Amino acid sequence: MFGNGTLRNLGSDGGNATGAGRPAEEEPGGYGRTEAAERNGGDRRSGQKRKKRTKGRIVIASLNMRGFSSSGAQTQVSEKWMRINQLIRDKKIAVLALQETHLTQERLLSLNTLFGATMMVLGSADVENTAGARGVAFAVNKRIVTEDDLRLTEILPGRAAILTFRWTGDRILNVLNVYAPNQPGPNSTFWSEVVDEVRTRRTRRPELMLGDFNLVESSIDRLPSHGDPQTPVENLAKMTAEWGMSDGWRVNNPRERAYSFMQQGTGSQSRIDRIYVTNELLRRAEDWTIEEAGFLTDHRLVSVSLANYKAPKTGSGRWAFPAALLSDGRFVKEMRDLGDKLQKDVLAVQNQTPERNVQKLYHEFKSRLRETARARAKKVIPKLDRKIEALRTDMKAALNEETPDEHRAAILQDKLTKLEIKRFDRKRRAVATKDWLQGETMSRYWTKLNAPQLPT
Repeated sequence: MFGNGTLRNLGSDGGNATGAGRPAEEEPGGYGRTEAAERNGGDRRSGQKRKKRTKGRIVIASLNMRGFSSSGAQTQVSEKWMRINQLIRDKKIAVLALQETHLTQERLLSLNTLFGATMMVLGSADVENTAGARGVAFAVNKRIVTEDDLRLTEILPGRAAILTFRWTGDRILNVLNVYAPNQPGPNSTFWSEVVDEVRTRRTRRPELMLGDFNLVESSIDRLPSHGDPQTPVENLAKMTAEWGMSDGWRVNNPRERAYSFMQQGTGSQSRIDRIYVTNELLRRAEDWTIEEAGFLTDHRLVSVSLANYKAPKTGSGRWAFPAALLSDGRFVKEMRDLGDKLQKDVLAVQNQTPERNVQKLYHEFKSRLRETARARAKKVIPKLDRKIEALRTDMKAALNEETPDEHRAAILQDKLTKLEIKRFDRKRRAVATKDWLQGETMSRYWTKLNAPQLPT
C-alpha cells in the first residue's frame, strides 16, 4: 500500500503479483515451489482444493533492515531480500515486520513476482521519498500463514501499518509495525498520532505492536545506562496502557541486559527494537529472543512464539540426537556394535527374570546409545557453531555484570555478528550447490521441490 492510507484486502487472488521464478539457493520445502505446484495444491484423491490453515503456533518477528540493499545498488530485488527470504524459511517465521525498507511500488512488485509462491511482501512507503527514506513492510510466510483475509491498513505512511490475518479458526490477529522518528520531538507526537489514526479509522486495536521504537522506557535498556527524554517515554507508556500492552521480553527478563542495536561509531548499545503484546496474549507467548539476523544490518532480530489459545500445552519433547550423526561413520559403527551386542544378549536369555529380561536389555541399549550419541555430537557439531554459542554465553555474562564493560560488549557483539553472517553464507552456498547438482533432474530433491506444501 502506498500513500493513500486506505484499507486493502489482499486475498489469494489479489493485492500482489506472483510468479514462477525460483531463486537458485532454494531447497525442497523452501521458497522455490512453482506457481504450478501452488495451483495444483488440491487433494488429488477427492479432486477438491485443500483449504489452507494458519498453524497453531507461530513466530512473529521484527527487524530494521537498514535500507533496501547492502551495497546501495538500485536493483528491483536486492541480495538483502534473498537473505530475508532465507531468514523466514530457516527460522520458520510466520510474519516478519520490517523497518527502513525503502520500498517503491516497482520493488514491491518485483519481490512478489520472485517470491510469490511462498512469501508475500506488503509495504507502506514514505510518500515524500519512497526509495530513500523510512518505509515499513511485512514479509508473510505463506507456508505458515494462509492468504485468506490478509489485510494491510496504513496508519502513518512509511511509519506505521497494521497487518490483519486469520490465525486459527475464528481467531484474527492485528499486528502493528512501527518505525518511530529518531528525534525526541517527532517521537513524542508519533504515539498520539498513531492512537488517533487507529481511533479515526475505527480499526480494531492491535494485539501486537513491534518494530523500531527509537527510544527505551528504562535506563537498563541502554549501555552506557541512561534514561530517555521524559515526554516521548510517557506518551508511549500512555498508549500501551490504553491498549493494555506490555513489553514481553522485559516482563520475562526483569533484570537482564540484552540489546538489539549497536552504534558502530561509539559501541553504545540499546534495546530500541521491541515487541509489545496484550495481557491476554502475554500468557500464551514464549521464546522471547534477541539474536543476529545473519546479514549486514546494525539491528538484531527480535521474535516471540505465540501458541493457539485453543491448543493443548505441550512440553519440550524427548531428546533426539542430531541427524548429522547418521552420516558420521564412527558413530554408525558404534551404533551397529551396540545393536549387535543387544541381539546376542537377547538370544542368550533363556529364562527371563525381574533382574534380567529383554525389556531391561533394551533399556540399557538405549541408554548406552544416547550417551554415545551425546559424546560424539560434541565433537561432530561444527566448530563455527561452538564458537557462536561460546560467544553468546560470554556476551550474556559481560552484559549482566554489576558494571558492564561497554567496550568489551561491543567487541563481543561485533564478533558474534560476523560469525552469524559467516554461518548464514555457508548454508546459502550449501543449498545453492545442492540445487546446481540436483535441480531439474529426476530426483527426490526435484520432486519434493515442486510438491504442494500448504499451511497445516
